[in-house]
Formats: sequence, C-alpha cells, structure tokens
Amino acid sequence: MTPMERMSEVWNTFTKSEKQIYSYITQNSQEVLKSNLIVLAQACGVSKTALMRFSQKLGYSGFTEFKYDFSRYVHSGAKGQRIKSGNREDTAVYKIIEAYLYTLREMEHCISEAETAEIAKRLMVSERVKIFALNRDAYTAQHMRHHFYKINFDAEAVFDPVLVEELSQVGTPKDAHIFLTVTGNTPGLREAIEVSRSSGVYTLLVTSTKNSPMQKYAEKTVYIPSTNQFTDDFFLDQHANYLVWIEVLVSYLGSALSGS
Repeated sequence: MTPMERMSEVWNTFTKSEKQIYSYITQNSQEVLKSNLIVLAQACGVSKTALMRFSQKLGYSGFTEFKYDFSRYVHSGAKGQRIKSGNREDTAVYKIIEAYLYTLREMEHCISEAETAEIAKRLMVSERVKIFALNRDAYTAQHMRHHFYKINFDAEAVFDPVLVEELSQVGTPKDAHIFLTVTGNTPGLREAIEVSRSSGVYTLLVTSTKNSPMQKYAEKTVYIPSTNQFTDDFFLDQHANYLVWIEVLVSYLGSALSGS
C-alpha cells in the first residue's frame, strides 16, 4: 500500500493538525524529501509530536520510516503509481477515469458544506454578481453563468481581457466577483481581483493552486484539486472538476433562494 493510499484510508480520523500535514506533503513532495522532522513540522505549522503521531497513524514506526517509504514512492513515479490498475489491463480508458475519480474523492475533503452554504448566501444577497475568467477558464465561467440561470439567478460571465479590467473597477461592497483560475496566477485576473478587493467587493477565488498569489485578495478561496496530480500520462482538462463544484454550489444556492 502506498503512502497516499494509507492516508486516504484514515482521512476521516485526521485531526486539524493532521489535515495540515496531509495538505502540505501532498502539494510539496520534493520539499518533504529534503526536510527532516523539525523542518517539515515547521513547514506544516505543527509540532514534531504531531508529525510523529501522523506517521504512526499511517502504520509506520515513526517519521523516519514514513519519509523513507514516501521517498521510494515519489522516486518510483509517484503520479503514475497512484492509479495502478491491479490485475486489470492498464488502458487509457481506465487510467483517465481513475484519475478523475481520485480527484473527486480528494475534492470531497476540500469542499466544506458550511463554507459552500455561506458562499451561496453571500451571492444571494449581492446586487450584481460577475464571474471573471480568462483563456481556457472562460468555458467554466460561461458554464457557471448558464447553471445560475437555471435557478433564475442572474450573473454575468466576463472573459474578454478588456472587460475584465474595466468591469473589475466598477464594483461596490454590495457586489460579488468570482474569479476562476486553475493556475491561481493568471495575468489580468491578478490585477482585477486586487482592484475588486480594494473597492470592498466580495471576492471569491476558485483555483487549483494552493497558496495562490491571488489568495491574499480573496475574501474566500475554494480549492479544486487538479487531476494532473494523480497522473502524468495525459494532459487532462480541469474543466470537469470545476463543473462538479458548480453543481454543488448551484444546489446550495437554489436552496438558499427557495428559503428566502
């Protein structure tokens, strides 16, 4: 069993500190390999004892054994190893579907019910809602707008670079601006979210990049896991993952509207 599989098995028993550790090591595998117990604990924002207990919860004798197994896992091709097909033929169909399934399972841990309900309520009381996106993320913005329309919720998708710059400057504290960016550092959106926040607009950042430079300008950030962290055999579009989150948000928004 790989370290990732061990972590998935006991995820529901993780404490707040253990979730911090999990979040850090799954996003910074190379840093983990270079760190000792003290350095990694500091990077995760936890105590040495918490990191040792985390290792033992996964079935290791201690941090040293965990790091050794994690190192073997990474150097043997971590991404590819995460979606082993067992006795089944390792076909493209199987591997692609499994990559998305792994992503959805990860998403379940990243999306909070309370946070989603809070976002829905905030959007509901906003006078104007704009969805900003550029490049490939524009498809997601348009899809989000169409789904909002299905529940009679008005929103505008803005994906023209000129309009992104102009419309981000005319928001008020009664408005809400949603910024969609897989990379978390899209030129044009970086400047736009900073302007929106400076105007007191409610800013929601939706990204697949943890610790995004744009996050400091977001009142709320939603992290959508990237499918590419589970396989490097294919270049998989992240649009599908965002569609699932949009479905969840629309469900909560619809409930909020029904109860108003």
